[in-house]
Amino acid sequence: MRKYTFVFKKKVVSDYLNNEGGYKYLAHKYQINRTLVRHWVRIYNYHGWEGLVGGGKSYTTKFKLDV
Repeated sequence: MRKYTFVFKKKVVSDYLNNEGGYKYLAHKYQINRTLVRHWVRIYNYHGWEGLVGGGKSYTTKFKLDV
């Protein structure tokens, strides 16, 4: 699974909010799945830009070995 940067997600959502295209058009323009565009727009609507920031799920080696 590919990870997308906050800057990229913000650009896609901004384009949608500025009526520069619908889900299908923007998905084609940025070569991503249209459900991903819709998902990011929904996250933005509920949580604002902070919702599009990555989760930061990194674990220490010790934690991984303990699990």
